[in-house]
Amino acid sequence: MKFNFFKKINNSKINSEQTNNTSPLLVENGLSITQDVNIIEYKDQFYAIHQSYGAVDFSSDIKKIPFLVISDSIEEAKEKLKNKDWSSLNYSASTKSIKEAKEIKNLQMKIGDNFLLNAFGWNINSLVTALLYELEDEEEINIIGSDFLTKKIHSELKVKNRRVNRINFSFDDFNQEGINGILCQTPITLSDWGKCEKFIKTNNVKPIWQITLKYSLFKELGEKYEYNFETFEDLLKVYGGKDFKNYKKGRRNNQLEIISQYINLEGKNILELGPSDGNRTSDLISHKVNSITAVEGRTENILKLLAVKYAFGWDKLKIIFDNFHLSDKWEMDSKYDLAYAQGVYYHCQNPLLFFKNLMKVSDYIFVGGWLATNEMPAVPWLKIEFEDNIYKAKSYQESDHFLSGLGSTSILLTQDEIERFFQERDYECLNHKTVINEGTAFSNIWYEGFFKRTN
Repeated sequence: MKFNFFKKINNSKINSEQTNNTSPLLVENGLSITQDVNIIEYKDQFYAIHQSYGAVDFSSDIKKIPFLVISDSIEEAKEKLKNKDWSSLNYSASTKSIKEAKEIKNLQMKIGDNFLLNAFGWNINSLVTALLYELEDEEEINIIGSDFLTKKIHSELKVKNRRVNRINFSFDDFNQEGINGILCQTPITLSDWGKCEKFIKTNNVKPIWQITLKYSLFKELGEKYEYNFETFEDLLKVYGGKDFKNYKKGRRNNQLEIISQYINLEGKNILELGPSDGNRTSDLISHKVNSITAVEGRTENILKLLAVKYAFGWDKLKIIFDNFHLSDKWEMDSKYDLAYAQGVYYHCQNPLLFFKNLMKVSDYIFVGGWLATNEMPAVPWLKIEFEDNIYKAKSYQESDHFLSGLGSTSILLTQDEIERFFQERDYECLNHKTVINEGTAFSNIWYEGFFKRTN
């Protein structure tokens, strides 16, 4: 049920004890202390929102509505509004959100009920981006429909310089045959769905939602979590293996090209440690490996990996949710042709144990990560004892980020200590490199080393 208007009531004596409403009530209309702000009571909570947003639909996902304040009482809501810094970026961000929300509401009024656009957050550009990714190799595109959305998709495709034809269509008049293309008009009524099924069966037609809906997973996750990609288009290209040689944000070096000089990755079984959101897993898949066992310890990254595994059909990927200090779960798969540990050792509280466990399962090991230096991080050197040897290291504080470690502190090693550790255990360094990078507060030298067992 949609609420387009709110019942106005005398708010002089309202408080949370006197009301128990399951329908939204406008209890404050344009508070002078906060300029143009309304307060709405709904299910024993009070929601403050800028008046320019207009009517609030509480039957929709209220998490996406740009409320300024949510409180348990009207007094608390007012107090929070009084203390709000209206000159801050929060207000600007809220104003931007309000503008975007109004654009969505206008779009909803023009299009009406549409489950596909709803899945894409009512972002037609994202929907078109997903469609173009799927149809990248098509020289000419036929789109079918007569509604506002179909016309909008048609115009967006033309803007992107694609050869596109629009075929008029209505569920009330669909006696056409021999039609070839993509049905962009979504059914919304009981009879529409039956007619839609018949139309698809009697023509060479594919519904747009069967092509694009799976990619809405990333729009939903992208609103909650950060990714290694600048844009939605970049995400689709990298996950699809169409951009694995174009290293942008979070794609520091072409490590797999270096590794491929020593071993052919095609048909190999790979152990990947700390895959994050899978931005490098896609590189491995593009090299036609036989299987990838990915060990990841952060919940948000597991959700991203499950999404990309489903959306892109990564059947070769096995995901293990675990802290990779211990190897018992991934040791069950016995030997791997390559242990690939890019950007993870320095997120360990015991990186030496981590390295030792990699040696249990592979003769070839790639490691990459930040190094400790005399200057960075600005803390004293540590002496770490491991298997009767002493190694020099430094500790640093982890941040709370999807690329961070699982603990609050982790250990950095020097290049010499990493390579000594491997050499003492019969591994030779086939290739190594360092890159000076000012990207972190705890180190400015990035290291990559590729090792092979010699005995």
